[in-house]
Amino acid sequence: MNKQLFRFALFLLVCVSLPLMAAAQVEISAVSNVDNPDVGDQIEVSINIAGGSNVAGYDFTLTFDPTQLQYINIENADYLPPNTFALEPAVGNNSVKFAAAALMGTGEGDGTLAVATFRVLVKTETTIGLEDIEIGDPEIQLLTIASVTGTTMNSTNSGTPTVPDTPTTPETPTTPETPTTPSENVLVTGIRVSAVPSVDNPAIGDQIEVSINIAGGSNVAGYDFTLTFDPTKLEFVSIENADFLPASAIPLPPTVEEGSVKFNAVVLTGTGEGDGTLAIATFRVLVKTETTIGLENIEIGDPEAELLTIASVTGATINSTSSTTDSTTETQVETPTVPSTDPPATNDDTASSTTAAQVEISAVPSVDNPAIGDTIEITINIAGGFNVVGYDFTLTFDPTKLEFVSIENADFLPAGAFVLSPIVENGSVNFFAAAASGTGGSDGTLAVATFKVLAETETTVRFEHVEIGDQMAAPLAIASVTGAIINRVAATVDAEVEYLLSIPAGTNLIHVPLRVTAVNGMARTIASIADLYDALGGASTVNFLITYDSHAQEWRSYFGASDKRGPGDARLTADKGVIADLRTRVSVRLTGSALGETGNGIITLNPGLNVVGLPLDDSRITRVSDLFALNGIGGNVPVIILTDGGGFKVVGRAGDPEDIQITGGQSFILNAQRPATVIIYGDGWTNIR
Repeated sequence: MNKQLFRFALFLLVCVSLPLMAAAQVEISAVSNVDNPDVGDQIEVSINIAGGSNVAGYDFTLTFDPTQLQYINIENADYLPPNTFALEPAVGNNSVKFAAAALMGTGEGDGTLAVATFRVLVKTETTIGLEDIEIGDPEIQLLTIASVTGTTMNSTNSGTPTVPDTPTTPETPTTPETPTTPSENVLVTGIRVSAVPSVDNPAIGDQIEVSINIAGGSNVAGYDFTLTFDPTKLEFVSIENADFLPASAIPLPPTVEEGSVKFNAVVLTGTGEGDGTLAIATFRVLVKTETTIGLENIEIGDPEAELLTIASVTGATINSTSSTTDSTTETQVETPTVPSTDPPATNDDTASSTTAAQVEISAVPSVDNPAIGDTIEITINIAGGFNVVGYDFTLTFDPTKLEFVSIENADFLPAGAFVLSPIVENGSVNFFAAAASGTGGSDGTLAVATFKVLAETETTVRFEHVEIGDQMAAPLAIASVTGAIINRVAATVDAEVEYLLSIPAGTNLIHVPLRVTAVNGMARTIASIADLYDALGGASTVNFLITYDSHAQEWRSYFGASDKRGPGDARLTADKGVIADLRTRVSVRLTGSALGETGNGIITLNPGLNVVGLPLDDSRITRVSDLFALNGIGGNVPVIILTDGGGFKVVGRAGDPEDIQITGGQSFILNAQRPATVIIYGDGWTNIR
């Protein structure tokens, strides 16, 4: 099993282990489901919590006597919310360390954190201890633990008269039972793997799907297999991970050779259980004759990368020896299906929030070149609106160049809309309106703001905050936000700048900070992950690039040219962050224009994990902790995860030891509790003057 991909998931749990204290007090106890088990019995030990409040994660170590108990497994229970990420346990000779953290939400009150299973090896009193316990809240603060209680199992049959009974210990000819412990130590026995074709007698040119099925799986965290086939009879088209493993599974790119395809996938959290489909391979039939697809080198692994026992393996036979009369349709079928060899590529992108519609917001001046003293109107327009019942936005401007006069609701919302008085400050105006009944849809004007021109020079009216709401009070996804430039000089918005992007060896959270037109002085664009992979040096410098589709809640991996135009070859939007694992330090000189539109950029957050970068160099943001002051992040994102020098760090507030200066080329992992559109305004990133 490939363990490399587990590395970058480990940082998700660091937030439960920082040495801070919160006031809440909790009690932790280990409770066995059986008080007097027999030799060979399995017992469950529940790790319980009482008095919990705002619990977002836990970390503890169980200790036991390995001559008396054999550890089998441990699982997160139901105290934390369903989206909890559980780290694979660290099992020692006499201890097991386990941790889990909720990606969103918290646990409250009393309940069970985890359940550990042990097998009794000898009939005697023994104790399971609880050590190194940490209970954390979403702000990375550790809750105060009032008491900790381990569990003792009295396996001596109550009362000392049973001591003479110990002569029955010779009865441990039941020790032949201990041979069963090695086999039971393998978490699963009797897994059956089979390849099943979707069609038994396909015609030449037909595409067939071959499902790689599993039966009797338990605690499955990954798989690895090779399909073999006759390339003169079948043409390999594609292979995809199916739904047996949890949604967090990361499939590696297939290794395709003449007559074989090797494929594997591994989960970041959770396991697959029971029966189901591991993967689906697609082939095209080249000749009408019987042929076989073989299954070789099959490995099924558990979360500790231990291989599970496989009882049987069955390949697939395509019986194409019947009916030979339809050969006239062969060429008609074959060529149209060729495009299907490239699966729909960028099915991942623009991460949208909970409501599917996407809207565009723009500010448009009534006059492009006004004179000093003129009043100008700025219309706040919407395009692509659907089921809109209200809006809320903030305009920012330079008060030495423009004077705010007034703002009014326009006609996009139905008549009778409720309008709040604008909140006017030095250089900003906030405005809100909501429909009393009905909704607005499609394109139109939300509001009209009036300004007086104070200076004859170029100036920009920008958006700092925008929310468009539907009938369910859910924010609509905003695809773009464009400010208004009053042009008294030649426009410089699209002027090219340069940025030296330097990335250390190891795992890094990165972002392409410009709309790139050249790399190291050579004309080149970076519009996709494949483009970025090539620009960073390709296979000689890059191990892998990974993005996260926050809408689908799926990781997408790119390992090389074979992934081009596949799911891992994501389109690079202005806020797209990337996890890059590099073999060596890389520096590339990027040339291009600013991201965003007219000095405005957006970061779209969906509930759960988001990997995002800053489209523009915003003067409000100098350190990582400054992000918490932005609308959409403050009060929505508990902590910010970043990398610095190839290592992961966590920032929860200003003054944290990990709080560093922000530069272009960084991205961050934000665990949002609700959808939001974060407005960034400023200039294009540059560190070369």
